[in-house]
Amino acid sequence: MEDLRSHPEFVHDEELWVIFTEDIVRGMGGDAAGARACAADMVRRWEIHEYFHLYDDTLPVLASLREHRLSIGLISNGQRDLEEFATHHQLHVDCAVGSKAHGRTKPHASIFERALSALDVTVTEAVMVGDSVKDDIEGARALGMRAILVDRDDLAPGEPDRITDLFQLPVALGLAAV
Repeated sequence: MEDLRSHPEFVHDEELWVIFTEDIVRGMGGDAAGARACAADMVRRWEIHEYFHLYDDTLPVLASLREHRLSIGLISNGQRDLEEFATHHQLHVDCAVGSKAHGRTKPHASIFERALSALDVTVTEAVMVGDSVKDDIEGARALGMRAILVDRDDLAPGEPDRITDLFQLPVALGLAAV
């Protein structure tokens, strides 16, 4: 997997997804000659919203945040059209910033700044909630934003401001529980 270095300026690179998947196909014993075509097909299928499922806590917690009149932004690294994804999964968000459309990936400051601008909030008014320490948490904190790690698999037990599911988010934000 030596070929999977992210761009030093966190430029979104569609080819990286194909290379990553191709490495997995080969690593699982897939035919080297057909690995590229298989990987390209798998990456395109990952963009189909029906193949992606939300955790059971997602919609009720977003609804609870809405009841508290909070603005909600969605930021993601990936290939899919994030606005279409949000619509398909009935994620009622105020902005959706995907790295494919934006051109940069998390943890680059500009992807967070784009969402903050769209939401018309400052870094001190915002909270990033994410599941990647490097991309979500460190990226947000580098801007001075509070960041809450959703650590569903208990991989970072010592991480400050950490929850194990979204049902814990309203309390972490100082709101009533769902």
